Amino acid sequence: MTSHGSCEAGFLTSWASNWMVVFPVLVFLILLVSGWVEGAAGQVPDVQPNAANRLSPDRPGFSTGTHTVTPGRVYLEMGVGHSIRRGDSAAETQGPELTLRTGLLAGLEIFLEWDGWVLTSGPTSEPTPGPVLGTKVRFPAPGALDLTGLLWASQEGGGEARELTVLVGLMSEIELDDRWALFGGIQATSHPDAGGRVWDPAGALGIEVGLWERWAGLLEFHSHHPPESTSRLHGVETGLLFFPRPWAQVDLHIGKGSGRGVPPWFGGGLSVRR
Repeated sequence: MTSHGSCEAGFLTSWASNWMVVFPVLVFLILLVSGWVEGAAGQVPDVQPNAANRLSPDRPGFSTGTHTVTPGRVYLEMGVGHSIRRGDSAAETQGPELTLRTGLLAGLEIFLEWDGWVLTSGPTSEPTPGPVLGTKVRFPAPGALDLTGLLWASQEGGGEARELTVLVGLMSEIELDDRWALFGGIQATSHPDAGGRVWDPAGALGIEVGLWERWAGLLEFHSHHPPESTSRLHGVETGLLFFPRPWAQVDLHIGKGSGRGVPPWFGGGLSVRR
């Protein structure tokens, strides 16, 4: 994606501030109605072909999926994101976002993640925080409920300025039927601050639904409370998932946040499995 000039960025920011508050919800409702109409016509959605072997990457957006990679499998997930900051009308593009995941044992995986660079509307670019090393563990849960613990760490800076950031979380998902699933989670990020460490708590709740053959949609609400802020920051996001093959997924997503702390954004990604 290319950077925007001040005129184009200003137009996009104005459009976003007026329409992107409800746009993610409207897109999801349109997809939902389309899927319902097709289902009512007797065409049963098939969003999980060969479900036992189908790729199940982490969702785009805030929350992390409960699925853990099968031992011996390797997932490569990649994507780009674009956001528009209010106030200075600056645009940012981040990427390539890369995640490499592999299963160690049943219900246990490790992953290595890198968020790429942030390209602004100005002539310069700068790297984002360093690589992330983490693990996911699935916990025993009753019935259709899935519970997965998440832990990762990332080191930023160099020399004496090195800082260790840690995230802990618990993700959940419950399948309501062969089309509908509810998902969500809670997590907290810890990073150094003057005199100690501070925690940034966050939570998310969403729904995923099968739409057409090999297509699915999702709608997610998330909220977090940065230590430096006096109020909570919220965001709503909708996404469209396409499974061209059992070993591949393509996604598109768009979202809108509250206030200047969470600017409008959109992005896309590709995930493949070996």
